[in-house]
Amino acid sequence: MKNINIIVFALVSLFLFASCDKEETVLLPSIGEIQVDKGYGEVVFYWDFPQDDEAEYIRVDYTDNGENKWRNFSKYAKKALIPNLSATEYEFRISVADKKGNLSEPKIVKVTPNEPAYLMVARTFDAKPTFGGIIVTWKNETGIKVRINVEYTDSNGDPQVHSVESSDIDGKAVVIGNIADEIQEFRVYSSNPSNYGQKSEETIFNIKPWKVIKFEDKSSWKVVSVDSDDGSNKAENLFDNDLTTFWQTNWVAAHPFPHHVAFDMNKERIVSSVGFYNRDHNNANNAMQKFRIEGSLDNENWTVYGEFDDFPTDRKVEIIYNLPSTPVMRYMRITALTARNNVAYLALAEINVYGAYLE
Repeated sequence: MKNINIIVFALVSLFLFASCDKEETVLLPSIGEIQVDKGYGEVVFYWDFPQDDEAEYIRVDYTDNGENKWRNFSKYAKKALIPNLSATEYEFRISVADKKGNLSEPKIVKVTPNEPAYLMVARTFDAKPTFGGIIVTWKNETGIKVRINVEYTDSNGDPQVHSVESSDIDGKAVVIGNIADEIQEFRVYSSNPSNYGQKSEETIFNIKPWKVIKFEDKSSWKVVSVDSDDGSNKAENLFDNDLTTFWQTNWVAAHPFPHHVAFDMNKERIVSSVGFYNRDHNNANNAMQKFRIEGSLDNENWTVYGEFDDFPTDRKVEIIYNLPSTPVMRYMRITALTARNNVAYLALAEINVYGAYLE
């Protein structure tokens, strides 16, 4: 009899333990009408939270790449964003939960998000050489921030990754520094900034970065236009590699600023910077102050590539100005816009051009 009582007690205890282990059955209201917006690699839900004292939050369950996931949203949340999704159909199970985590019967919503921005961007990659590296460009019509990654090997043989985050519609990344000027492989891919595991396939570019050189041989350069000279110091002196000669405009008041000289470099080339030498003179009255650099391929259609101010009066030292871009040109025009000390004339000893030849 004693053994029978022990067995009955054990069975009752097991039943009570199993009952306590189960979730409490609570009748919760189902969520009302659900609206959904498809985004790029995301969905946004909108709903009216149930007016019930037991209702505490909304739980959204779904499966992503075989992994069961869920997100909880406060009853005060105005919207529910589910990010980091693919462009595949998802089944979302949306339930009301109480403070103990008990759930209502879910409402099922099936939706396919738009393609993620980082994958759309990856199809638009382009790359071209620049001085000391490459320039990578892309299109991002979504306006959503993406991460652009460029893998390469530096001149020491060490692997490097250059990464930028951008939401620009017309994106650009300049990758320079310690890169050999030889053909090499640059691997470009994009990724989701909030989930680095989501990344595109690589696009491979084999590019030779440009090396800056000084165009030493100016013997074939020709002046194609000049506003004036003083009769003896011609504009051709700007290209003779002789700092004792110079170009000087007519010094009388009838020929005031601006002054200009345009010259033909005989072949198209990539230009990165322009260097000047002032006339080695005992005063600075003949120096320009503000000037402009223009380039052309045909001596007819001109583009402004830089306008600079406060030109120094240094003597016997080259004054170099870097262009904000790397244009291709054959013709160059220098226009001195304003003078120092309100004088009418200009003098320059030499002009040098830096860049790279087209291959």
